[in-house]
Amino acid sequence: MAEHTVEGPKKKRTGLIVAIVAAVLLLVVLPIGALFALSSAGEQKDLGVQATQADFDSALAKAGVELPKEPPEGDWDGYERVYTGEKPLDVTLSQAEVSALMSYNHGSGYWPVSNVQVRFLGGDRAEASAVVRYLGREYPVYAAGGAQLAGKTLSSSIDEASVAGVGVPGTYLDMGSAYLDDMVNARLARIPGFNIDTLEVDGDQVHVTGTIWESAEWVEK
Repeated sequence: MAEHTVEGPKKKRTGLIVAIVAAVLLLVVLPIGALFALSSAGEQKDLGVQATQADFDSALAKAGVELPKEPPEGDWDGYERVYTGEKPLDVTLSQAEVSALMSYNHGSGYWPVSNVQVRFLGGDRAEASAVVRYLGREYPVYAAGGAQLAGKTLSSSIDEASVAGVGVPGTYLDMGSAYLDDMVNARLARIPGFNIDTLEVDGDQVHVTGTIWESAEWVEK
């Protein structure tokens, strides 16, 4: 299948951290013993943003795309989504819709994040909380910071993070940002038609323009 690539524009500073919740993966740099102790402590921080499958479906409808949600026979390890084509994107999404896009219809093997809440803080900041599965256990994680997202490249800066209510030392935050960028950019690189031109936050909504994939299908690995 033909794939289209588009050169990304110059990066712009933005208040949206659509993928900042993936910063929870910074917990991979923490001592394993500490993680096991934390898994039974604390609860997920409630940011007042409740996302549902309906919000996920609404976000796709606004973007004018359809997504095959479940692979054949639920085999997330044996199949992958392949995206083709390209068409214009001009969409305004709510915090709940952004949170839903990160919470639903992902395979746990490559995206071990669930129950995502993303809240815009104004200016160039946002915060997110989520539950992350790591080594067979689940951890409530919180992160806040800023990011640049343009073309199909994320560059993040995590200012604050906690696991099960315990603050993550500042020395780990840069490592978490780098891990986040690598993970998200690897996913975006697999979507040839996806590129961000502008991304502007207004209150509890974000307006995004650029291009998006035209069709997607499950292909056996």
